Amino acid sequence: QYKTERLRTVMRNSTSIEGNLQAKLVEAGLTQARVVNNRTGTAFADGTPPYSIQVTVGEVGAVTDEQIAKIVLTNGALGCPTYGTTTVNIKDSQGITQPVSFSKAAEVVVEVTLDITYLSSQTAGSSTSITNALRQHINSLESGADVVWSRLFAYITPYSQAQVNTLTIAKAGEVHGIANIVLSESEFAAISDAEITLTVDGVSV
Repeated sequence: QYKTERLRTVMRNSTSIEGNLQAKLVEAGLTQARVVNNRTGTAFADGTPPYSIQVTVGEVGAVTDEQIAKIVLTNGALGCPTYGTTTVNIKDSQGITQPVSFSKAAEVVVEVTLDITYLSSQTAGSSTSITNALRQHINSLESGADVVWSRLFAYITPYSQAQVNTLTIAKAGEVHGIANIVLSESEFAAISDAEITLTVDGVSV
């Protein structure tokens, strides 16, 4: 549902194991991929075991589990165990079956409700622009990234000198407030125009 909006995220350093693997996953058609390479002897806080690679993918679309596993096996560190909630058995270049694990991030639909006052008299298209900006920002967040309440103001106030009277957010169906929406490493935020309720001086637009 949100695939066309979610930005593909590729690590800047594509020469590293993590960056190269992430880039290959995105090239295969995934909308986002997060790679954690634990080179230490201690488990990470996100659960990645020592000396293991954890791959978390967002919306997979038409990309199959086998395709993802093959990319992880081919581009991950040689002999490095993989960690995740989905495991696929893949034959390596020597014909030996290798278990490859990765995780799929779950979509968390969020809602935004706001009331604004335009301080500029030039307001044509501003409400649509605000809705678009909020949707694009939230749908561009990587898996594990929180929806930070205070950051949303930057996507509202540039349009027609919009003054924010009230702004609340929540996971769909939950009580709205001004607290950040905290997501785990296996979740990503998603929103459509239907989840954005915008009023101007109390009047729906």
